[in-house]
Amino acid sequence: MNNPITTTTTNIDNRLVFVTVSRSKKMLSHKSTLKHTSKGMRIWIENSQFLNDSGFTAGSRYNMETTTDSFILTLNKDGKRKVSNSIRNNKPRPIIDLQGQFVSKVFNNSVEFVNAQYIGDGTIIIEEVK
Repeated sequence: MNNPITTTTTNIDNRLVFVTVSRSKKMLSHKSTLKHTSKGMRIWIENSQFLNDSGFTAGSRYNMETTTDSFILTLNKDGKRKVSNSIRNNKPRPIIDLQGQFVSKVFNNSVEFVNAQYIGDGTIIIEEVK
């Protein structure tokens, strides 16, 4: 079976973002840039295919754990965080937006890209691209 890899570009907050989505039975991944803001670093995941295929649909709730070098997002119907529900071209558009000093505590200022990988069981791990 052929597992296509698609690459797209999009403009978010006046910056060009390159997005790569790999599809296979076992792995879905999404590469994103980190943006430095006055409120801390920002991770913005706006890839409907990746998020929907991972179960993180618009309006879904999840919990976030922090490790020394990653974020672990786990779907939970009573979760403290919510996947944003935006509409574009009359289609729901899920967005995960992590912003603040807590992001800077995990990723130092030299980090430019992160990879969000769906590992199954409603879990996404976000790590630095090395």
